Amino acid sequence: SIAKKSKIPFYEIDSLEGKKTNDYKKVIKNLKPDVILVLGWYYMVPKSIRLIPKYGAWGIHASLLPNYAGGAPLVWAIINGEKKTGVTLFRMENGVDDGDIISQAEFLIEDNDTIKEVYEKATISSKKILNNVLFNNSKPKFIKQDKSKIKIYPQRSPEDGLIDWNWDSLRIKNFIRAQSKPYPGAFTIINNKKVVIYNAKIEDI
Repeated sequence: SIAKKSKIPFYEIDSLEGKKTNDYKKVIKNLKPDVILVLGWYYMVPKSIRLIPKYGAWGIHASLLPNYAGGAPLVWAIINGEKKTGVTLFRMENGVDDGDIISQAEFLIEDNDTIKEVYEKATISSKKILNNVLFNNSKPKFIKQDKSKIKIYPQRSPEDGLIDWNWDSLRIKNFIRAQSKPYPGAFTIINNKKVVIYNAKIEDI
């Protein structure tokens, strides 16, 4: 609706018909883009597409690369008890989140933040980065990543939310708040029944 109102050419990849990004190569080429922005897209962008725009294809990754490359970076950061994280605007290459860094923004993870609050912070920081980089008059600078420092974390599924009660209390709390709403939630099994837990606090007894 925004594209229609603003008379911006709009094309949707019909994945239900088995279409892939490469099937739209001619369309993208005809648009003659200076840059391609990839946001919330979980598939690799082929090199043949990335070579079309003048400045390549850029993505926003929800971590301070090279830390937490790969899947579910915000969830992993909370699970691991990180006190801060951030977002990175980077130029895509052949590997996983290993391209040149264009800009980064850092923010705090408060002790009682759930994934909802942290995701909102990442969204706000992403908007700021894009505004700063896209709407100034200088050419973007590309900083090479030290690929030896990249650690790739795996994607997560709802089944990965099972709580291990042998963990210490802080790890359990972090595990729960990392997967609360809008995510499926951490869970335990009681009398053969799945019980989902969305929040927790540590009591000093």
